[in-house]
Amino acid sequence: MDRLLEKRKLALLSERKLEILKKLNGRRMTLSELSKELEISKSSVKGHLNKLVDAELIRRLNEGRKWIYYKLTDKGRKALYEESRKSILMLILSILSILIGISMAKISAPDLRLLKEVKIKIN
Repeated sequence: MDRLLEKRKLALLSERKLEILKKLNGRRMTLSELSKELEISKSSVKGHLNKLVDAELIRRLNEGRKWIYYKLTDKGRKALYEESRKSILMLILSILSILIGISMAKISAPDLRLLKEVKIKIN
């Protein structure tokens, strides 16, 4: 049950939060650096960062310095990997759909009936 809930939470990641995760995948960054890189206000970035920290996808690094850094966690890295994997799968499915569409135009009527029967059996 927890795993399903976790997957649903990750599915709700906004594009902006994904951008932040991608930036933090390369190196740790401050709020100001992220704001500048993403070209959005610090207050907007701060809101996204707080939600990502709450979800344990990133963590704050306050080493007693002037700046607070944000770093991707292992959980965040996995979430980013899952998003990348989904994007790749969607691309592959799109290409396959196009190829199937092209080949369907060349399939004879008996072959088309056979394909429909196979599809019904699979479903």
